[in-house]
Amino acid sequence: MQQLESVHERLVQLLRYMESELDNRKLYANTTKTSAYVDWSPDLNGDTPESRMATQFEFMRAFATASTCCASCMIHRMPTLSRSPRTR
Repeated sequence: MQQLESVHERLVQLLRYMESELDNRKLYANTTKTSAYVDWSPDLNGDTPESRMATQFEFMRAFATASTCCASCMIHRMPTLSRSPRTR
């Protein structure tokens, strides 16, 4: 938990950057016009529909993992919640 707390601000910065890459539908839009790289295969190397789809999946996983980590940190910090039978 200490390690997660030590990098918390950097992770939040990364998530904010990732969020800036989303459009108003919350889909990856490559707003910074970078060349995406997912894999060496032609459809996944560069700004292609396939690489955008793969990046969207990676972003979804990252946001989901971040929300789980934040919830764990909150529970860890709140002694009354950490003693609840459901969180032991």
